[in-house]
Amino acid sequence: INTTNNVAAWTLLSALTGYITIEQPEFILKYFYTNVFNKKQIEGNLFSTVTKTVRNSCCNFDKDSQKKLFHDLFDALSKCSVPTILISEYVDICHVMTKELGLVDEYNYQWAGKIIKDGESKLKGEIGCDLRDEELVKRIILTMGNCLSICPNILSCSTIAPLLKNLVEKTSLAKHKAKGVKYWQGRASPQLKAAAVVTLGKISLQSHEIAKQLVPLFNNLLKASVQTEIRINTMNALRDLGARFPSITEPYIQNMCICLKDSDDTIQRRMLSLLIELIQQDHFKLRYPILFHLLVMLNDTNMEIQKKTKSFIVNIVVARNKNVMLQHFVSSFYHYNRLEVDSTSEFMMSYREEQLFTLAGYKQASQRHSIYKFMLKNMFGPQKLKATTNLCYDILDAMAEDEYIFKSNTEPLLEDTLYVLSIQDIRLTVEEIEVKSVCKEERVEIQQEVQESSLHIKKKVLSEIHKTILIEVIVPTLVKLKRKLTQLKSKMTRNLRACLK
Repeated sequence: INTTNNVAAWTLLSALTGYITIEQPEFILKYFYTNVFNKKQIEGNLFSTVTKTVRNSCCNFDKDSQKKLFHDLFDALSKCSVPTILISEYVDICHVMTKELGLVDEYNYQWAGKIIKDGESKLKGEIGCDLRDEELVKRIILTMGNCLSICPNILSCSTIAPLLKNLVEKTSLAKHKAKGVKYWQGRASPQLKAAAVVTLGKISLQSHEIAKQLVPLFNNLLKASVQTEIRINTMNALRDLGARFPSITEPYIQNMCICLKDSDDTIQRRMLSLLIELIQQDHFKLRYPILFHLLVMLNDTNMEIQKKTKSFIVNIVVARNKNVMLQHFVSSFYHYNRLEVDSTSEFMMSYREEQLFTLAGYKQASQRHSIYKFMLKNMFGPQKLKATTNLCYDILDAMAEDEYIFKSNTEPLLEDTLYVLSIQDIRLTVEEIEVKSVCKEERVEIQQEVQESSLHIKKKVLSEIHKTILIEVIVPTLVKLKRKLTQLKSKMTRNLRACLK
């Protein structure tokens, strides 16, 4: 410390104090007061690391030092003079100090509640017809937001929430103005808007009613904002809301998925992590079309996105529901070719969603095929047989009916179906065949003989299964379809022959 390795030393100390106790931590507090507290010249990384070390070690300070530290930090928070990067740490330290000093929980409402109430008055004063000190406003907003975590339900949300909404929205909320509140009509910097979003996220957690009012705002910010910082903070707010009030947030999940296709890698990765977290913790259900949207991400150009998506689907989604790929297999053919399975679909997609997540047309056939193969790879044994019969009966047989009308996007659907029926991925392998009669009786035999016998039986069973499926399901369906295609003079009859091969 206090050498050329000062920053590295504090980084190490900050990490260590999270796990071990420093027996004589007075030097930490001394450095904090001398080099960090109330300093105008801010060194972001160093200041944040030192303050985090103070937070980790504050329980080991003597009582007089703890009292002084609490009152000094409380005074700085009350004046809204704390640098924005340190506000969260200061609030955490004050909260820990109240417990360490043996103060009752109600005391949190006294100090944190006072900061919130004072912050309300200051915010109303600063945001009138003009914005006099944007940096001060940002500190006020973030201080109030962090104190809300300690002392919820104190803020006058009916006046402050609309005021903060006014800061982040492009137009004034003339139709929804609260009485007695002056609305600022000018511009706000992206940094100020991002700070307002953080506190609005904390406010939205206060009640179900407030959340209902603010979730549409967050949804609009995801679509309209171009600044990464605003959108990241919006995602964090939606993540917390999704955990607290899932019924309010879930209707917007399809709009949130659009961020998976964002040009900004940071936005992409953050949204993928958010969706995985909420689905994994059962806050959101993996309904149509979210699974299909996630499957599209397996073709993403970013390898990190590909790996994370694959890991989630295989280790969480399929592990929880072994039938999930079979259940959605046929509908995936219709979905990716932008065809409706039926006209009464419960979940409709927006135009933007369709453009990003459906893969219609010949140019995107390879992407569709890779998804079908992935789904087949994550089916188990007899599920592949069921997938074969489903494709024949639900798609090909339906096309062979006289009343079925072929459209421009029908041919890619037919080609996809014939392609999948012709590949090895949909066929059972020897390893997937179970021959129960061999299990117990042959164990007394020599192990090698058992294995050879079992393999021979499995191959024979496998051959019979494929022959039965071909004769009883595939061939009759293709013959019926061939008549229809011949009448239409379609070139797709060639694909039928390739499928039989």
